[in-house]
Parts: sequence; structure tokens; C-alpha cells
Amino acid sequence: MRHDGGMHMSAELVTLVLVGVGFVIIYGGMIFAGLAWFLRRMGERFDKLDQRFDELDCELRTFSAE
Repeated sequence: MRHDGGMHMSAELVTLVLVGVGFVIIYGGMIFAGLAWFLRRMGERFDKLDQRFDELDCELRTFSAE
């Protein structure tokens, strides 16, 4: 029996590889979306905190000016 040098893959193996790649893409997207959501939420929280500090600073400046 002669071997032609080519490599043959069964349909099951090709399907398994494609499913694995699909899972990696899906989970990577989920991680990216989760981190984006987390960073957006933290940004909103820090904006509120900065606003509160600005209000307190304004109150302290008016209190010390009196």
C-alpha cells in the first residue's frame, strides 16, 4: 500500500476542532463583554464619587470663607 503523503482527517475530527474553536470564541467574547460591563460600572461609580468629593470641597470652601 502506497502513501500519497497527504493527511486525511475524519469528519468527526474536523467537527470537534470547529466546536473547540467556537467555544474559545464564545467564551472569549463573554469574558470581553463581562470586563467591559465591569469597567463601565466602575467608571460610573468613580464619576459619582468624584462628583460627591467636588460637592464636599465646595461646601468646605464656602464654610471656610465665612
